[in-house]
Amino acid sequence: MSGIFAEWQPRYAEAGISTFPVRDKRPAVKGYLKLGASTSEQLALKFHNDNAFGFACKPNRLTILDVDTKDEKVFADALADNGPTPIIVRSGSGNWQAWYRHNGETRRVRPDPSKPIDILGDGFVVAPPSLGRRAPYQFVQGSLADIANLPTRAGPPQTTLVYNRTTPLSL
Repeated sequence: MSGIFAEWQPRYAEAGISTFPVRDKRPAVKGYLKLGASTSEQLALKFHNDNAFGFACKPNRLTILDVDTKDEKVFADALADNGPTPIIVRSGSGNWQAWYRHNGETRRVRPDPSKPIDILGDGFVVAPPSLGRRAPYQFVQGSLADIANLPTRAGPPQTTLVYNRTTPLSL
């Protein structure tokens, strides 16, 4: 009998997502941000009993809105700010994820310190149906079949200040 990672790796691969094993919410392998489909497949054979896995956001062209609270109102407000998406995930601790198509986002932990929200356009996330410490991660809405139709976030764009070094900066 195989673990959840070995069972679900081919399903994620079919959706175009390379996965890797995760233990205690940490990648179980090195180079996880750069691995491709064939390496992911090999890892599923090697770590066939593992029950948690994740994926790197940027290489898989995904941005995850990570709402670190069980509060449904905070999550609803986050969706109102960032736009609807067909994929909603509940983490093993009961918190929320909303999945979007990557649009140049970076990893931004608490961009607004007053809100328990991270924008994960880089780095990695644990994926459903991984076993969490308290409960399994689960798709609450949507499925891997919706990956191809994900929208980009409608939230405020990330701003990068660009200037010419020979010209004084004026704001």
